[in-house]
Parts: sequence; C-alpha cells; structure tokens
Amino acid sequence: MAEAMLKAMGLEKIIEVNKNRIEYKIDNLTICLDTIENLGCFVEIESQDDNDIDKDKLKKIMDKLNIKESQIMHKGYITMLLIKNGSPYSKYIVN
Repeated sequence: MAEAMLKAMGLEKIIEVNKNRIEYKIDNLTICLDTIENLGCFVEIESQDDNDIDKDKLKKIMDKLNIKESQIMHKGYITMLLIKNGSPYSKYIVN
C-alpha cells in the first residue's frame, strides 16, 4: 500500500534491498550477520551508544571473527548495490 502511494505521487523506485539478518548481543554491542541478495554476506558490529564504544572489546570481537581492518567496508548496502548494478544514480555517490 505504501509503495502504491509513493508511485501515485510520481516517485520512482531506485533500488530494492532484500536482506536477511540474524542478530547477537554482547554487552552494549550488536553483531549482525547479514545476507544481502545479489551482494553477499556481511558482518555488522554496532554499538547501542556510539559515544561509548569500547574499542578494545570491538578489536577482540573482530579478532575472534577473523575480521581484518582492511576488510572494513565504509559504504552502505544501497551504495554498493547501486555501483554493482551500474545504476545511473551511482554517479551521485561521493566516496
């Protein structure tokens, strides 16, 4: 229903992101295992309080999950999908 309303307003769908997510919690951190259709599998580690991130704990979790600093992505799923799909909207993406 909401999508029909947006189309009726003349808005154009740019992209649809289909995501499966499993979440785990440890203290104030949430570890998300995401599978993004047509993109792949990702791990997101989020803090409930961005002002109080325990960087040592974060590093330990990354080490246990064998995540290297060089593997950290700084683009969101929408941005990565727009680029991957060669969308004309990808020209508006700023690195």
